[in-house]
Amino acid sequence: MKASKIVYEGEKRIKVDFPYNQEIASRLKQIQDACWSRSLRSWHIPYTQFAFNRLKGLFPDLEYPSKKNELENSQAAFQERNIIETDQNVSIHLTEKRIIVKLPKNEKDIRLIKTLLYSRWDRINYCWVIPNYRENAEIIKDYFGDRIKEFIQEKAETPIEKTYRSKTDLLVIKTNSGSLNIIHGYNKELTSEIRKFPYYRWNTENRWWTIPYAEKFIDELKLLAQKLLLNFVFEEETPGLRKNRISPYDVPNYRTCPSEFIEKLQELRYSEQTIKTYKTCFEEFINYYHKLDIG
Repeated sequence: MKASKIVYEGEKRIKVDFPYNQEIASRLKQIQDACWSRSLRSWHIPYTQFAFNRLKGLFPDLEYPSKKNELENSQAAFQERNIIETDQNVSIHLTEKRIIVKLPKNEKDIRLIKTLLYSRWDRINYCWVIPNYRENAEIIKDYFGDRIKEFIQEKAETPIEKTYRSKTDLLVIKTNSGSLNIIHGYNKELTSEIRKFPYYRWNTENRWWTIPYAEKFIDELKLLAQKLLLNFVFEEETPGLRKNRISPYDVPNYRTCPSEFIEKLQELRYSEQTIKTYKTCFEEFINYYHKLDIG
């Protein structure tokens, strides 16, 4: 793999040349603003000190020009192109498994955080949650630098690497909205099994699968992880005031909304979304006491 300085569409970039390799391409995507060029037939990344250090961290055997002023010492260019607000309002809480980041809204910061695998936005606590594995903590600290106003680190009892291993992990997150987010490395057989769950959908932006929450599904995912020799990791979002909905997959005698009720709403020309809301509320109410025999 070789890196070289280029000018692409009037902008200085770092061109990365290597024989076709899907795994290398996937790792390159972890670098903020990494792009594939059809005309160059190669990947290229920003001409910045941060991006170059990230590239060297991901690929220690990288070859690049020996002239220090070409790439490695491009600190001046880095400062010129990456001046971010001097707000020192970034708060970082480092735990054994997570990196919790609170900061003022900034699109450039958000793009950087999204390049870290399995990062997600916690809507309840208004913060970013990032798995604390590999070099994620170092990337966050190096990126924000002097902007960090508060930094709290809890001592870990066990090495973080033993909990998260990317490709060998099946991470399942129970959300407060009543769903399960499934995060995993590329695994064709696992993807095929997830598609068998009802109402599955793929979240392109966050790169995870979502299925309805049910204890039955959690048990099935555990068995699936064992079958595929994956490490099953289960987490829950910070509990809010919202209660978990009754899942039809956990109730053996689940009562559905009568068709007559739906037809009446359709006759009254209610919108599909309104009908769906009425149907959900009706079923939650009638199934709250699902253990009782209601005539």
